[in-house]
Amino acid sequence: MSAPTPAAGTQKPRVFTVELPTGLVLLNANDRLHWAVRARRVREIRDAARWMARHNKVPRLARARIDVVVHPKPRASRFDPHNWGPSAKAAIDGLVDAGVLPDDSSAYLVASEVRAGDPVRGGRLDLVITEVFRDDQ
Repeated sequence: MSAPTPAAGTQKPRVFTVELPTGLVLLNANDRLHWAVRARRVREIRDAARWMARHNKVPRLARARIDVVVHPKPRASRFDPHNWGPSAKAAIDGLVDAGVLPDDSSAYLVASEVRAGDPVRGGRLDLVITEVFRDDQ
């Protein structure tokens, strides 16, 4: 006899946090970089997210919401977390590379938000992945 299936809406979503390495050079929307430098940084962020998701054993999810938390360096004078959108995109692509989501289209990635976190020495990017069920939004 198998366990009863929970009623719709009663499942508790799983939440996983993937911390990228402190000090990883991130991309800022205000950067004006040579295309090769930008491509290298995208690859480094993407690879770090892929590796950390696998290291943390984040399972494959059908759908998810991802909150990207940007932890600035402690002495950052002015801080606009949305300027780090290019880093968020590269990190989310790394989660797709790791197999956490089949794709980063709206069919699988329900929502993503970039927000400010507490200052961290060296700066850091965290990905908070929340499982989303069909009836959730």
